Amino acid sequence: MVTKLREERVVFILIGFIFIIMLAYNFSIQKVNFGDDSAFLQQFTHRYHSNYFEFLKFRYNNWTSRLVIETFLVYSVKHLFIWKILNAIAMSAVAIVPTFLFKTSNKIKGIIVGLGMSLLIPENVINGAGWVATTVNYTWVMAAALISILPVMNYLKKKGGAKYNWKYFALSYPFLIYATNQEQMVVILFFFFIVSIGIAYLNKKNIFLLLPHLAITIASLIFALTAKGNAIRNIKETQRWLPAFSDYSILHKMQLGYTSTLKNLFLDWSPLMLMFILLIFSVWLNQNKSLIKKIISGIPLLAYIVCMRFAPIINQKVHISSGQTYWSLIVILTLLIFIYLIGIFGASNNFQDFILVTFILSLAVGSHLMMGFSPTIWASGPRTFYFTDILIMIAGVYLVSRSHETKY
Repeated sequence: MVTKLREERVVFILIGFIFIIMLAYNFSIQKVNFGDDSAFLQQFTHRYHSNYFEFLKFRYNNWTSRLVIETFLVYSVKHLFIWKILNAIAMSAVAIVPTFLFKTSNKIKGIIVGLGMSLLIPENVINGAGWVATTVNYTWVMAAALISILPVMNYLKKKGGAKYNWKYFALSYPFLIYATNQEQMVVILFFFFIVSIGIAYLNKKNIFLLLPHLAITIASLIFALTAKGNAIRNIKETQRWLPAFSDYSILHKMQLGYTSTLKNLFLDWSPLMLMFILLIFSVWLNQNKSLIKKIISGIPLLAYIVCMRFAPIINQKVHISSGQTYWSLIVILTLLIFIYLIGIFGASNNFQDFILVTFILSLAVGSHLMMGFSPTIWASGPRTFYFTDILIMIAGVYLVSRSHETKY
């Protein structure tokens, strides 16, 4: 009891410390109004005289379905002090909440790993289109998504017919509405809730409790698919960025998303990916004492080192942005997937943990693979990898926080 109280006290102190770090980070940002930030500020204040209804009407009819997100965006570009505070809260949530999604006794370890990995995300990923525009569309969306699934995960963790607090579910709906207003995230959450309902059904839990989450997600998905502005933007961006895109088959678009995503993860330098691989190595090394198993645990790390060595050569010969299919690259990337799965299997405490981590990483890959169906796959830049990076971080948090708990 004393140990548990001490851990809770340390967790509370850690949360406060992380928020202070994120607050200091945001208030250290000097140049804010650039890129899309200045464009939104100019258009909203000068052309529409800060009239939210007229501005959002124009955006819906001509460009986007992200009306909820852009309401916060145009408010934030006018009130940067408030944006910095809210962004610090969002960044803190992204680092902290993943640990509380899972059943684990190592929350301190999970929070520390979450903080470390979140800080390894390159700055151009979170400010590529301007600080406000990028964070409101990605960091805030991720934070809202994590908060919205927290009561769902807590419910799934409870045994049998344990009671639930309906207030937490009700409070999660506004966050879910915000999160599902972003096209990548709405697809991620759609698959998450489908799987969650399946797990609830198999464990004889009340699936109707999760249906409102799924209903909101489906409604948001339909809204995005039918929005007039999205269709118009797709035509304009195809003409501007990738004229040949309309000629690509569905399989070619999937291949484009697959190779661009895995090439970024396996063949481009990433401190976040390196840390994830080191976590796999260290967890497996600590769990398996036999020499053979220790040697096997180093295979993913060795593969990453080899990839970094030969990546410049591969990048010189492969130009996937040209639209060309490189079957040799597809084979190499697919082989690397199996190599890393071996490492994840060894680092997992049991088969259930392995399946869960694999599912999280599948969402990570899928969150950017879907960009293969967008003509802005190259124009959008690194920011579209943000959800991929955070989901990899979540997988790392889970592996570390669950280590030494349940053995095979």
